[in-house]
Amino acid sequence: MNWQNRLEESLRFHNEHACSESSKVEFICANIFNIYTYDSVEDEFLGGKCVDVALAITNNTNFEYIRNTDNYRWYLSIVHFPFFAERITWGTSIRGAWWDIDDDDTFSTCGLLGDDGEQKVDWKFSKDGWKQFMLAIGEFVK
Repeated sequence: MNWQNRLEESLRFHNEHACSESSKVEFICANIFNIYTYDSVEDEFLGGKCVDVALAITNNTNFEYIRNTDNYRWYLSIVHFPFFAERITWGTSIRGAWWDIDDDDTFSTCGLLGDDGEQKVDWKFSKDGWKQFMLAIGEFVK
């Protein structure tokens, strides 16, 4: 799956049919992390923080990420957001959380287009597929 193309096409479709255009981070905030603030500045902020935390978990760099006090506080908050709380697990400390994705886990969103250009609600991911998806999101919002 070429997630970069899928994300670009989905954002383009969204912006063509929405009342106002969204940035890449705003789009990810709403359509991946399911956070709606109705405030583009806050969507950018929260979406960016969620991407940072998702990448820290994906890259197993949680402890490096939380060395910064601000990052530490945001990490502890964000891992309790439903998108994260439903998909992570940890051993003795939430600070070392990892994605708990089984080979048949489903992610639901109406914001992504399938190969046929139509909205696809349910996406199945393997562990590696989820990692590739998270890394692609990080690249997409750069």
